Amino acid sequence: HDNQLGSGGGPAGQPRVGRRASDRGITATTVKLGIELVDFGGANQLGANVETGYDPAAQRRFYDTYITAANASGGAFGRKIIPVYYTVDILDQKTMQAACRSLIEDSKVFAVTNVLGVYGYPILCVTQTFQTPFLAVDGAISSYSAQSKGLLFTVGAATYATAANMVDTLAAAGEFTGHKIGLVNEADYLAPDFNRVADHLKALGYVIDHEEISAVDTGQASR
Repeated sequence: HDNQLGSGGGPAGQPRVGRRASDRGITATTVKLGIELVDFGGANQLGANVETGYDPAAQRRFYDTYITAANASGGAFGRKIIPVYYTVDILDQKTMQAACRSLIEDSKVFAVTNVLGVYGYPILCVTQTFQTPFLAVDGAISSYSAQSKGLLFTVGAATYATAANMVDTLAAAGEFTGHKIGLVNEADYLAPDFNRVADHLKALGYVIDHEEISAVDTGQASR
């Protein structure tokens, strides 16, 4: 995002220039990164039993460790990474929407990231509403990449591609043979990809015994 080259050199015939502030959250020496930590407390009350090693305090220690190491090696292209943390509830998208607005409007971060647990429209709050990069490990809804116009970066594939690959792998291994298939969907926002998975199974010749929208309620999903 910085079109100026550092002191190491510049375009031929032009004077060398130093780094400068070039966008929201970027100064000449720092880049500010918004990090959404995930609280699984509500999910655990419903039976999720997420280990304490994934609580917000532990997640923050992980980030702090890696950011410290990155900064010791030069940071992000010579800029020191400044983390800004915000804790969200895994079962409450309103807290994720609040994180989006707080990190961008109040803390003025350049980009937002998370490792797990942020899903649905709060991703588009970052990329679409505020035109801010969102960096995630998990894949997102299949349509989100186009809607984000190049601002959504994920390590994992999109939701439908991930699920379809799992279906194909299980089918090839014969795991579906002689068994009924039931589908449990997380929430309504996943319905388009969920329906594509159901259609994919049917196209392979399998009969689906039950489809369920569980609205991120692990208790209902368990039943």
